[in-house]
Amino acid sequence: MSDDRATVSFRDWKTRLAGREGTPEEKQQAARGIIGFLRHCKELHSPACIGVVKSYLAKMESQARSGTLSPRPALRWFFMAAANQGRPVIRFTQNGRSKSAPLRRSEATPRRRRRALTGVQRWS
Repeated sequence: MSDDRATVSFRDWKTRLAGREGTPEEKQQAARGIIGFLRHCKELHSPACIGVVKSYLAKMESQARSGTLSPRPALRWFFMAAANQGRPVIRFTQNGRSKSAPLRRSEATPRRRRRALTGVQRWS
């Protein structure tokens, strides 16, 4: 199983982003970056995962104009905050398809969470 295929579900990201430190402009910029990525996932009919974010960032950075901000910090926050939620949200996939049921608490071992976070840190 590859860490790049670990899918993330983070439904209350807007609430968590609103409670985060920073200026309203920074929060708005982060929200735009996250929404752009989620729209990209929807167009691909793919769940949010590290492999998709890597390709999205490569595409965005190759098309970036000078003076535009990269969505990289916002997406790093998105994946890290999702992994650090109180309940396990990372579901590992097999054959590129995500499991339908979220992990039970007993299945969400610290080792799996650590592997998923390592995958996030690799592309940062």
